[in-house]
Amino acid sequence: MRETCRAYRPDVPICFDLDSGHTDPQPPVPIGGHVELDPTTESVVFGAGRRAAAA
Repeated sequence: MRETCRAYRPDVPICFDLDSGHTDPQPPVPIGGHVELDPTTESVVFGAGRRAAAA
């Protein structure tokens, strides 16, 4: 997966082993929901972008 994604968009961060959806714990990610991946801090923020879009 990593090699295939890097071939097309090497600048896009990829997130593996994220507990979401049908796992435990189950943080819901609605269709069209905003998520921010920060590779420098290795963090995932749900609901990101809403504040920026509203400003």
